[in-house]
Amino acid sequence: MPGDPTALVEQLWAQFLPLVHERVRLIEEVAAGGGDVATAGRAAHNLAGSLGSYGRATASSVARELDLAFTAGVPDQAWLTDAVRRLREGLEVGRA
Repeated sequence: MPGDPTALVEQLWAQFLPLVHERVRLIEEVAAGGGDVATAGRAAHNLAGSLGSYGRATASSVARELDLAFTAGVPDQAWLTDAVRRLREGLEVGRA
């Protein structure tokens, strides 16, 4: 009998989490006034797609907002700082 699918997803999530934190860090660098906007935009795009696959719908939605904002140009720093906060909160909440 196959294992519990929820447990498997959580195990895969644990393996993926370091990459998630690295991608969030790239976005945080731009929010802090440094970093590379194109790299942060790619990180947001990748997070938007992958977080939903791991059941992190709230974080995925925020990452999608970030992706769209980076696509449109350099986001307002205050908005970007708030979006990063919401992204981190969405990751902490977990499956939502």
